[in-house]
Amino acid sequence: MKCIRERAKEWQYVAEGNATLVVGYKGTQPLFLTGESPLAVDPPWVLRLSKTSTAEKVITVADYGMDFLIGSAYILPMAPVELSQEFLEQLMKQCSEQRPSHRQPLTHLQSLAYITTDLTRYYSPAPTLVVEIKITCRYCMHAHLRQCLSNYCPLDLYSSLPQRRQKAFTNLFDCENNHLRFFENGQQASVSSLDSWFGKNYKTTWAGVMDNLLTQDKVLSKLKSLQRSLDPLDIEGIFPLYIKWKEHLHLDIKGWIHVIRHYLHPSPLVGEALEKQQVYEYVLSMILKDCSIMVVLSYPNSDPHVFSSQKTVSYQYLKPIDKIPYWYDLDQIIVKNAIHSALKRLCYE
Repeated sequence: MKCIRERAKEWQYVAEGNATLVVGYKGTQPLFLTGESPLAVDPPWVLRLSKTSTAEKVITVADYGMDFLIGSAYILPMAPVELSQEFLEQLMKQCSEQRPSHRQPLTHLQSLAYITTDLTRYYSPAPTLVVEIKITCRYCMHAHLRQCLSNYCPLDLYSSLPQRRQKAFTNLFDCENNHLRFFENGQQASVSSLDSWFGKNYKTTWAGVMDNLLTQDKVLSKLKSLQRSLDPLDIEGIFPLYIKWKEHLHLDIKGWIHVIRHYLHPSPLVGEALEKQQVYEYVLSMILKDCSIMVVLSYPNSDPHVFSSQKTVSYQYLKPIDKIPYWYDLDQIIVKNAIHSALKRLCYE
């Protein structure tokens, strides 16, 4: 457990999700207290603070899980830090003036936080642009339910055809709910700032750059393969298994790591062991169906036609097993709405 110098004024709001607040360190003094061992997290730093009550358990599980499943090259190292209530209260007050207006008032932060590298200043002092692309499955039918239709389809993003992939990247600009976000030199940036990076036709140029970087790296194909193989039964097949075994579906960190290792190196399972493994794998799949790809760009040697890049996968906390009934009910609502409204949009791989 690391101890940091708690100066709230030296931290600045960067971004947040439904469960997490991210603040970046802007101070000039050493961050860690004297006597602390070196941290395996490169500066500049950000703190990831949980707005929920389950941070101590689930962040570590998700970290280990993603490391095994996706590969350490895509996972930023994180280290736990314990924060005082006074520091958290000061931080909440300070961030309240910088948070988007649509966010609910911030009333609670967990004292256990995690420190990691600030990607938004990864190449500092060189210019740094971070592209965050949120990967959400069943986007089309869910968007139809919310009456927030766009031409974007995640299956286009996973396609083997360059035209479909670039179409998906371009259509991301029309999505709502933070499916596409940009951060420039430590702060969230508007789409209009992209012309300085990609020129007047920035949408088309950006789509080509993203397609080239992500298909060469194969991170999209990895995510597609994991999403499919971890969830062969879909929620309609998993829900009966959950109901059957729900009184016995309890895992600690070592248990989750065992589940992941069995998925990667399977041995024959039957009966209860097989069905519980299928439930656990489905829960893991839900992380990868709601994760983000972070692409970090900069110009090497100030050449605006060549990019340096770094790719990571940012994920939500491990989902609780008892959320399976909610996913089942939501799936039923989405499907029934699509049928009732005669949704004619056809999604295909």
